[in-house]
Amino acid sequence: MSSYFKDFPQYLYDFNYGNNKTKTKVVVDITRNIRFKQEVLSNIALYDEYDIVDGETPEMISEKFYGTPEYHWVIMMANEKYDYRKDFPLIEPILQKHIAQTYNPVLRSTDWRIENQKIYVKFYNVTEPFDLRYLTAPVHYNIKFKFGSIDRYLAYHWPNGNSLVLDETTQYFYQDLDSPAGTILASQANQFVHGTNTNFKSIFIGSKIYDNENQLIGVVKSIESNNLLTLTEHCLVNVDYKSWSWQAVGQPEGELTVTTQGRENNPIYFVNTLGQIVNPSPTAIPVTGDQIHRLENDAKRRIKIISPSLLEIVIRNYEEEL
Repeated sequence: MSSYFKDFPQYLYDFNYGNNKTKTKVVVDITRNIRFKQEVLSNIALYDEYDIVDGETPEMISEKFYGTPEYHWVIMMANEKYDYRKDFPLIEPILQKHIAQTYNPVLRSTDWRIENQKIYVKFYNVTEPFDLRYLTAPVHYNIKFKFGSIDRYLAYHWPNGNSLVLDETTQYFYQDLDSPAGTILASQANQFVHGTNTNFKSIFIGSKIYDNENQLIGVVKSIESNNLLTLTEHCLVNVDYKSWSWQAVGQPEGELTVTTQGRENNPIYFVNTLGQIVNPSPTAIPVTGDQIHRLENDAKRRIKIISPSLLEIVIRNYEEEL
């Protein structure tokens, strides 16, 4: 906005660089707070209305109406828009990123457990209780946690996919854990279990391995790769390629984190056909976070354009205020 400051008063200022070194420079007095006179702005006949197109800057709009980008500051001051990021509409890619970041913060929990083939989670950095009526859009969840020294990752979909469930009374989300089927070979000598199933990533340290007769084969001590487990207690001798299943036991460790995609498509509130906010119901219309941000962004598009024929009056007012 160099053209805005070009007529501001200037004065000499001593810059101290230390060690008794001082340099005097001419600086612009940018502390002046200049606004157009209210009687000029209140005259609505001065203005035309214009809707900002995606990607347009004040300089581009000034060029379009005044034939030069020099008067971009006139457009900003006439509309009391002083912040390029907050006061002007965002372009689509940046808007999408902003909405996604706003409605998909990282959720965290220390209140979680694995029990009876289910993982239970309650989030502590959530200000409002979860309500099923406001959890209607498909959302993808990526869950990360530790079991022993091993990082574990789970991926779920709400409200379909893996049947993630919310208990609204306790505010716990819970999810059935996968139970992979496969074949194993156990040896007492080295206590290794070789598996043909490649879904070992769903098995945790401490998981119990059972055969189809529900006999305990062993407890997972470590996981060396996708097809190699080390068992501890209850290892059997000469178990040749038996079908097996597993159960996760014990309390996992550390803070659980959840990243999400799609929460911006859940409703923030509901309205009726008159646009009035109402309680959720089969006839109520949901208004999502994505819609709210887009409406707010579009509201920033309409601006006032001072008629080029009256620009000279505005500039004179500006110079008088200086």
